[in-house]
Amino acid sequence: MRRLVNSSIGLVLLMLALSPAIAGAQPKITNGRVQTHAAGAGLDQTVRAIVGQQSEPAWIGYTVPTRGERRVCCTGCTFDDRAIALETGRPVRLEAPQTLVILYRVEDRAIQRIRIFSEECELDAGGRTIHWVEGVKPADSVKLLASFLSRGDRPSSSTNGAIVAIAMHEDSVAVPVLLDAARGHADPKVRGDALFWLAQKAGDKAAGAITERLEQDPDTDVKRRAVFALSQLPRDEGVPLLIQVAKTNKNAAVRKQAMFWLGQSHDRRALDFFAEVLAK
Repeated sequence: MRRLVNSSIGLVLLMLALSPAIAGAQPKITNGRVQTHAAGAGLDQTVRAIVGQQSEPAWIGYTVPTRGERRVCCTGCTFDDRAIALETGRPVRLEAPQTLVILYRVEDRAIQRIRIFSEECELDAGGRTIHWVEGVKPADSVKLLASFLSRGDRPSSSTNGAIVAIAMHEDSVAVPVLLDAARGHADPKVRGDALFWLAQKAGDKAAGAITERLEQDPDTDVKRRAVFALSQLPRDEGVPLLIQVAKTNKNAAVRKQAMFWLGQSHDRRALDFFAEVLAK
């Protein structure tokens, strides 16, 4: 019995020792050279050092915990024009992945593109080097990604990739950055994208930020994106807010958008609202 107990304890200790490595394990990478780095003094500093040393195109990657609600994988999609492709030859998983792979493409000593994939994706590196960074903290990952949102007013491929990657992080580190982008980014598209991803996370903070932008944002397109974001909230939150917008918003285009999404909701409260409007 003692031997059995000792063996069980040993197995548990082994699993605990291995769990960090498993959580940050590399995806399956083919047709490429993998060099490992430790996050060490900080992710931003580590990434900057790698970028500064590149004389040819390469990738930098790491994993972080994700919300576990979405699978980001595809068959035959490409990383870039150099045929760096993703293949999905494994069986379909019933459970959503718990780990997100974040990849940065480096060219001309600068990060040009950001891509995200689920942990089960198999990556064909197209002969390029992938610099794999181990021990990355989620907060450091979001901080690095957020730096791409403030590099000029006009969105780029790295800006678009950064905001999606941020949204895939756990709520505690992602929501504050998305809120800041929704409220203060100079480009309307980035504000609209941030509102969309806030809606996917739901909660009181999301609803409050979305309705705030509806009232205060100067751009009609952002207001429309905010209306769509309301339609993405759980019905008990979203439908009453859409009805309020349809009734009271001063912008006719916004009211029209709210009524459109109310019609798509097929919610009884929306039908009652339409009946009320038609009866006047």
